[in-house]
Amino acid sequence: MHRTACTSAQGTLASLDLEPLRSAADLPGAFQSLVAAVVEGKITPGEGQSLAEILRSQAQTIEQVEMERRLQALETLNAPKQ
Repeated sequence: MHRTACTSAQGTLASLDLEPLRSAADLPGAFQSLVAAVVEGKITPGEGQSLAEILRSQAQTIEQVEMERRLQALETLNAPKQ
């Protein structure tokens, strides 16, 4: 588990245990855990929104890294043979 935290507008610290994000495939589960925490009252909707922004930022980074990896693989496949 990985603890994610953010500061709410009221200055309190919200935290939520989430599985580490290693690929884009991990994102739906993280967002589901986040929504469940809001619904169950573990965090406020505002805290959930702040944490969702952190997840979106992580998602963009993961997608960029995965795209770069795929591009490098394609370039390797299409590189002229010597």
